[in-house]
Amino acid sequence: MNHSAHDARIFKVLAGVLAIPVEQVARLAVTQETSDAQQWDSLQHINIILGLEAEFGVRFDLLEAIDLKTIPLIRARLATLPA
Repeated sequence: MNHSAHDARIFKVLAGVLAIPVEQVARLAVTQETSDAQQWDSLQHINIILGLEAEFGVRFDLLEAIDLKTIPLIRARLATLPA
């Protein structure tokens, strides 16, 4: 699988927030749903968004943050940032 320049950083944030191995995050990255990550509930979603904002120095507006429900969506959004 070809990972973007941001993937390692995204996976690190998700692994830290969800308390799962980075390898498991990488496996979740190929799916469109987060149902395999039982730890990804609404509270953890907030923590993921805050972690991504801190890691990448960005701010997501509320509606955008709500829509970033899967790793593919997060990757696509962050891919628009400079590497």
